[in-house]
Amino acid sequence: MLIDDTTTLPDGTHLRVRLPHSSDRAGLHALLGRVGLDAEELELARALRFDPARRTVACATAWIDGGERLVAWGAIDVGARTPDLLLADDATAPGAGEVLAAALLERAERSAAA
Repeated sequence: MLIDDTTTLPDGTHLRVRLPHSSDRAGLHALLGRVGLDAEELELARALRFDPARRTVACATAWIDGGERLVAWGAIDVGARTPDLLLADDATAPGAGEVLAAALLERAERSAAA
């Protein structure tokens, strides 16, 4: 799965994997709450900023209850073999974390080869 693509999870949920936007701060804060974590505003701002030449950050959203909800967030360094950050609300979108991890890995491999 590529970043900036859409797929359907086994339960029928449509999942969109994309690069994050600054407007995702509230969605990230909500995701952290759903997985039992908390973050200060400065930490949220840092999560949204990264150097694309060295690192890829991506998120996954799903259409739930009539709106788009951020259900997974992850990051990986260029050339790495596994994401070093992966948060997923698997209760809301089962499998979203796995899909996002695969997309991050593919992007890191492509970036390293370029």
